[in-house]
Amino acid sequence: MGRSFKSLLPALLLFTLPAVVQAQFDYTTNNGAITITAYNGPGGAVSIPGAIVVGGVSLPVTSIASSAFTGVGSLTNVTIPYGVTNIGGSAFSSCSNLVGVAIPSSATNIGSSAFSSCASLASLVMPDGVTAIVNGLLANCGSLTSVTRPDSVTSIGSSAFASCSNLASVMIPINVTSIGSFAFSFCTSQTNVTIPDGVTRIENGLLYGCSSVTSATIPNSVTNIGASAFSGCTSLASVTIGNSVSNIGDFAFSACASLSGVTIPNGVTNIGVQAFSSCSQLTNVTIPNTVVTIGSDAFINCIRLTDVVIPDSVTSIGDQTFENCAGLTDVRVGNGATSIGDFTFASCTSLTNVTIGNRLTRIGSDAFSTCSRLTSVTLPNSVTNLGDYSF
Repeated sequence: MGRSFKSLLPALLLFTLPAVVQAQFDYTTNNGAITITAYNGPGGAVSIPGAIVVGGVSLPVTSIASSAFTGVGSLTNVTIPYGVTNIGGSAFSSCSNLVGVAIPSSATNIGSSAFSSCASLASLVMPDGVTAIVNGLLANCGSLTSVTRPDSVTSIGSSAFASCSNLASVMIPINVTSIGSFAFSFCTSQTNVTIPDGVTRIENGLLYGCSSVTSATIPNSVTNIGASAFSGCTSLASVTIGNSVSNIGDFAFSACASLSGVTIPNGVTNIGVQAFSSCSQLTNVTIPNTVVTIGSDAFINCIRLTDVVIPDSVTSIGDQTFENCAGLTDVRVGNGATSIGDFTFASCTSLTNVTIGNRLTRIGSDAFSTCSRLTSVTLPNSVTNLGDYSF
């Protein structure tokens, strides 16, 4: 009897093992297919079964539900079987010890934040057929160094790679036409980004806080640079702005402390609030004669800026626009401006020469206060409103 039982043992193990593995997963069935909804196993390296027996019938696993593996800290590796087409939102988020994921070529849809906050995940290969890198897909994956993205991808969602602090290089697929807000924010190891020609908008916070980025080229297809798009890129030394841009948003290049020169192309009509604030190495800026509005604080604390020509097209100069530009020596305000805001040139301690156009009607309070080297200014007769302590 003993020998007979021992001879049957391998066969019994083969028969019972699938049931043991199957018991580690919760699932639902729909139209003859299985969706994995939760994992209850011991962790480690996990292979999701390609099929589960239900009522004596083997049904294929085709989907992993949203949050199915969320927070499973014991998970170290996962193999997703061929046949799975959908990986739900947050499916593997916060799996803090997950180091490797094998995604099959059958997967065409990967949900938002599917692998977010996987702190140990170092690399990911996305299969051909995926067309969207969705919102927050790999956000807060601090160990991530490599992502392979197929050319089938046409869009990158908001915060898709946010705070991937070890991701040093990002190759955006050439067919991408849309990149969401804060997509690469706080990728502090990233040194350069090439934006494809099909992208029409640089959304808010695209590279916010990317302190290692040294250069950026904005293609001619782009018409708008969003708020804080490059804010805090402290190593950004050069930027080429495409000639289709019409708007430079609020804080777009603020605190880009290495940026020494900027040519704003013809066609730009608005320079937003604090657009170039605290660009402490900025020595020159060319403002084209298409600009109508320069927002408040747009160039505040640009301490090395030496001269500014405000073209006739500009009708409004905001409050504090050039405040504390300590190196500014010469300013020409064109004939289109009707108002200079409060504190616009305050604390420009090297300012010696100011030319003001003949349509100006208002000079705001403290507009030129603490400009200790400015000895005389000729005001046009059009000025009717002179604020307190303008000079």
